Amino acid sequence: MASSPSPPLDPNLPDNRGNYKLKAASRHLDNLRQIEATAGSLVSSNDRMHAEMEIDEFLYQLIGVKDALLQEINCELHLGFTLEEVRIETVNNELKQKRPNASDMTKEIFSMLSDPQDPLCQVNDFHNHSKHRAIIGKAIKAAAGRGVTKTSFINTRNREEMETPTLDYLADSYTRIEDLQKKVREKIRRYRNSTAT
Repeated sequence: MASSPSPPLDPNLPDNRGNYKLKAASRHLDNLRQIEATAGSLVSSNDRMHAEMEIDEFLYQLIGVKDALLQEINCELHLGFTLEEVRIETVNNELKQKRPNASDMTKEIFSMLSDPQDPLCQVNDFHNHSKHRAIIGKAIKAAAGRGVTKTSFINTRNREEMETPTLDYLADSYTRIEDLQKKVREKIRRYRNSTAT
């Protein structure tokens, strides 16, 4: 059975990089679901390369939301950085020095990049591992006569199998990044309202 085509992207999305990246990540997640539904597994020999490319693209778009948010903070708070200068360190330093009442603006983004207890830190690690090192390892469970019944990522830190199945993990990661974007944008909105005269 042929799959239905994805709906066209909203033509205004490129003007809003965070939303655009979430939409693109959502498409790659849908593609992964389709691969699993059709092939029975993300590690099927015929579809493995396609699945790995979709995972890479999903992580690339998803993690890119944090960079889009840093650019948004730069623009909305008029920090004055060029595109190339916008990094968590430069934005944090500027907020602490010149806008202390907005210094928690990047708290969730900073946690995602530096706190091993933050679930999004593992997602960021997976992105970096896949981008710079190797394909993310997967644990495969199979039942006799039934083939693969479950795949899950291997944690890049401790090399242990993760409990959550791969697609469930990616879907949860998407929701967490979507929530992070909402939190940061709410902080931007509150800051702008508090400084409006």
